[in-house]
Amino acid sequence: MLDLGRTQRLPNRAQRRALMARDGGCRFPGCTERRYVEAHHVVHWTNGGPTDLVNLVLLCWAHHRSVHEVGHTLALADGALSVWRPDGTPLEGDAVVIPDGPGVVEQNEALGLKITPESVASKWDGRAVSYADYSDAVEGLLWLEDRHRREVEAVLPR
Repeated sequence: MLDLGRTQRLPNRAQRRALMARDGGCRFPGCTERRYVEAHHVVHWTNGGPTDLVNLVLLCWAHHRSVHEVGHTLALADGALSVWRPDGTPLEGDAVVIPDGPGVVEQNEALGLKITPESVASKWDGRAVSYADYSDAVEGLLWLEDRHRREVEAVLPR
């Protein structure tokens, strides 16, 4: 069943398959994400929007968040998706709006780090992992994250 109306908020399996066939991935302008996508109600469920294919579009998690939290708005008419910025100006072409700052690659390059597939080789010796090991690992990761953030902020222009 591809049109559920207001009987169900979440899309069913058949709708998700149909959306993937129709949309092929995130429909936000310029986005090429094809795997990690979610169905989004163009007219939100709480505003009376039905769970029908004509009211659903696939968005990646980042652009789904952008619609709900940043304020981008969408309209879907005859399969064509229109997107507006929070200030009301249309977003067209291949513009991608995710203002989260530099990517991981740029941060690593700024710090002079060369990351290769061998960089993540495990040094695990096969012993069982204890709670204390996890606690130490999390504490260490938080310390590294804070240190890395400070180093990146010192290198990158504001």
